[in-house]
Amino acid sequence: MGFAVLLVSGLLLIFFGLIILASPYVLTVASLIPLLVSVAH
Repeated sequence: MGFAVLLVSGLLLIFFGLIILASPYVLTVASLIPLLVSVAH
């Protein structure tokens, strides 16, 4: 699961570049994914 999250984030960075990190929506989702993974287990 963690590998899949890293793979998707890496692919998004490759395709969209660092501009995607400026979006507040992306930052919110990126902070919620580890929280949801830790709560689910």
